[in-house]
Amino acid sequence: MISPKMWWTQNVPRSATQRRFVLASLIDSAGTGVHFTIFPLYLILIVHISAVQVGTGLLLASLVGMLMNIPVGRACDLVGPRAVLALGYAAQALVAGLLILIRDVVAFTLLVTLGKVASQAVRLGRNVLVAGAGGDQRNVLRAQMNASSNIGLAAGMGISAIILVDASPAAFEVGFLINCASFVSAAVVQCWAKVPAKVPATAPRDRAGGRVRAALKDVKYCSVGLLNGLLGFHQQVFFLGLPLWIAAHGGVPRSLTSLVFFVNFVLTVLLQVRASSTVHNYRDALGAWRKSGLWLALGFGILAAFSHSSPWLVALAVVVMGTLLTFGEIWYGAAEFELSVALAPRTSLGLYQGVFELGSDAFAMAGPLLATLVCVSMGQAGWATLALVYLAFALLAPRVVEWAARGREQAEQPLDQAVTAPGAGAAA
Repeated sequence: MISPKMWWTQNVPRSATQRRFVLASLIDSAGTGVHFTIFPLYLILIVHISAVQVGTGLLLASLVGMLMNIPVGRACDLVGPRAVLALGYAAQALVAGLLILIRDVVAFTLLVTLGKVASQAVRLGRNVLVAGAGGDQRNVLRAQMNASSNIGLAAGMGISAIILVDASPAAFEVGFLINCASFVSAAVVQCWAKVPAKVPATAPRDRAGGRVRAALKDVKYCSVGLLNGLLGFHQQVFFLGLPLWIAAHGGVPRSLTSLVFFVNFVLTVLLQVRASSTVHNYRDALGAWRKSGLWLALGFGILAAFSHSSPWLVALAVVVMGTLLTFGEIWYGAAEFELSVALAPRTSLGLYQGVFELGSDAFAMAGPLLATLVCVSMGQAGWATLALVYLAFALLAPRVVEWAARGREQAEQPLDQAVTAPGAGAAA
């Protein structure tokens, strides 16, 4: 049993610098929770953009954002992650403030594309700073941020419910302004965090882009990033494929979706930091990967086995699967950040973070269509396929990590010396 005092001790860092990142994550995600809930309805009810146009615009924005991973990551190494983070937040705040001016699909596409690129800048800049601020406890700090992010998202969605009661243009504008303010506040909190700035060597400004080519040709590291995207695909299945399957099944109450999501929220908030605190290097991370794959395979296998049973048994299988997938998600979260940092060269951490995220972004783009196909169209066969895929992942993916780590002496070196590049030193 986890008491409130124990949870607070585990989830709130003692370091003032680390607390800044946790607080900023809470603030940022609260605004995001408001935005994600109200923005689609604003487009449909107020601007009258069709669902197809919205989907097309979001797909284009995701593609551009993925292509910008490499230049944004390289910028973190050259000008410093703090500058990239601040610029990204400024662009996000600008986009949030301009959303009320959308009148057609062109304006919508341009703004969401700029917003996607800005969010990539925030994500990569923050990752590099967190790697330095957390030192050999970076994975715990990242987990603490994830826990606070879940709480912030829940709070933001609660605020959005108040906005949607009115659903007037003025109410939507208030929601967008809340999101804008969250970006500004999160930037102020994080950009003044005192992160050490002692780097073993600085990233040279090679005009020929040699480092970029070398990173993209790093087959070992790219393979780990791609496998991380495959493992992360379970979130698309959980948050999109499962609700669609429940709605199409007809034999179980649709309210099961809310129950499963609630269980997921509670367990991740309670257990994410505890799981991540056991991961200190790439060897620990590959063990967490194995656990994640096994939990996911077991969860999908259970639903495959009972998806054509009596309604009450199907409902029970859904709840059990949702719980098992949550454990898989927790171990996935415990490994992801550690692998992305531990296997990357210290002087190109930003660039390699951008490369690592390509796998996740590729699966995120294909995820909605793929999750719908596997979970709804294929049904029981789809759940069985997912079980086999993640069982194979649990058996084979850790070997890929060992292969990628071979010859990289820095893989186990604690990152207690900051990884920030020039221009990202401690604020006065």
